[in-house]
Amino acid sequence: MLSAVLFLALQQGTPTTPPPVKEDKPIRVIQGLDVVDMEYTGRLADGKQFDSSVGKPPFRFQVGVGAVIKGWDTGVLGLKEGDSKELVIPPDQGYGAQGAGDVIPPNATLKFDIKVIRIIPAAVVEVLKEGTGEGLTSKKGVEAKIRLTLKDGKKLTPDKEEPVTLGISPELPYGINQAIMGIKAGEKRKVTLNSDLMYGDKGVPNRDTPTGKAGSIIPGKSTLILEVEAIRIVNI
Repeated sequence: MLSAVLFLALQQGTPTTPPPVKEDKPIRVIQGLDVVDMEYTGRLADGKQFDSSVGKPPFRFQVGVGAVIKGWDTGVLGLKEGDSKELVIPPDQGYGAQGAGDVIPPNATLKFDIKVIRIIPAAVVEVLKEGTGEGLTSKKGVEAKIRLTLKDGKKLTPDKEEPVTLGISPELPYGINQAIMGIKAGEKRKVTLNSDLMYGDKGVPNRDTPTGKAGSIIPGKSTLILEVEAIRIVNI
């Protein structure tokens, strides 16, 4: 009897738990305001090389803020990490009729062989209060109150928050551009910014002139928290 039961159990098999279903992570592609690390070689239409980053640290820039020529800003959109592409850039999206010094002649068509090395993780934006009206674009500015703190809560901006006017600009840290784009009047945001979007490995040093001691206002590799309260959208 026992042997028959064992035989039946072996025939039926032991119940097994199905393996968990793996969810594929969405593939991230380059969008406006993304910060990217690129490798490139630039040539004139006749094949003459005028610049290259190969063998050097990757070239980092923010897409869509005017940090590079227009042909780059539009040409990298939609690429993902590891992608390679040849950009053929006409003069009106490159250096135009003026050229660039002795390197790029006037009205030059440019060719770049590019490779996407890394797309920096974007700022994490949490909307605390909805705003109204038009959102901030690259052609407008925003009058806003801002508060910047370290992740541990240490304040980096004065207690009395005076409004400042900001616009999308290559002169700002990458993360500030991501934090304010699209914000509306009356909107409040809490934005988490990784160090690659702000002050990087070096942080912001604090020089004590009388003693010559060096400290740090913002330590290197710091994640920062930015709170933004938009007062109004303005022309700049």
